[in-house]
Amino acid sequence: MHDYVVSLQVIRGQRPSRPLICEPWNIACQDLGLDDETWAVIDKCWNHEPEKRPVAKEVVAFLCEKLNESHSNSQLDKSHNKVETSSPSSFLESIQ
Repeated sequence: MHDYVVSLQVIRGQRPSRPLICEPWNIACQDLGLDDETWAVIDKCWNHEPEKRPVAKEVVAFLCEKLNESHSNSQLDKSHNKVETSSPSSFLESIQ
């Protein structure tokens, strides 16, 4: 589904269903990190009531935590690859 289709659905109060396969890679979305917890955050971001949506700082902290989990689950050296979840601004600086 294209981004503009999703945008139109959200504006109309509809939500796309959670995909099982991520295109164009034809890989299970779960394998790419789209687990229940991540989908719940995405769903909260679509809330029609802005005060019920997470603020950007919360989303960045969540993504940093997921990234750290991913790194700790792999065989990477955590001391060199860990992203600070306590400081979203340091995360944003590190990717610029």
